[in-house]
Amino acid sequence: YRTKESGIVFLLQFIECAKYHGWEEGEAFMVCMQEGVYSQLGLIKKVLSLFGFPMFMFKRIDKQCAQRFIKLLNKSKPTIIFSFPSYLSELSVHLQNQQSEPKSKIKAILCAGEMLFDHQRKMMEDVFKTKIYNLYGSNEMGLMAMECKKQNNLHIFEKYVYLENDNKGQILGTTLGEFYMPLIKYNVGD
Repeated sequence: YRTKESGIVFLLQFIECAKYHGWEEGEAFMVCMQEGVYSQLGLIKKVLSLFGFPMFMFKRIDKQCAQRFIKLLNKSKPTIIFSFPSYLSELSVHLQNQQSEPKSKIKAILCAGEMLFDHQRKMMEDVFKTKIYNLYGSNEMGLMAMECKKQNNLHIFEKYVYLENDNKGQILGTTLGEFYMPLIKYNVGD
């Protein structure tokens, strides 16, 4: 259900979010993902690192993983980090226990893929000394909304998607500009 065009739009949406939160061209943008689910990203990982977008891939989060993470973080000096909240939350626990802190200035951390809880946000902000922002999206529809700098709810990407609620309060999405596989009133499941 993904074409090259929709994949590029998905990537550009992430870059748009990063730019909004302070990322500038030429700065590193780090992605943190678990191996296995995204194992086919090997080639993409190499290509992205050439463009200054290092990927931190891990099998499980433990003390050694946290040490590798902080080493790559301090070497690549990203200004934006993107990951799932649970990954960074668990890494934060290990970094707190090891009393390790990033040596570079991180402008923002963007989280998506699952619910971002207040206790996770607080802990990550304490460890990384930066603001944590929530993104909302799905594999089928791409990014649909982003938390602004005021951290006061999500703002819908109205040029990419039209969102509405059905009578049960579920989110229905209609893709805009997706011609190969348009989704109309697609029940996102949230």
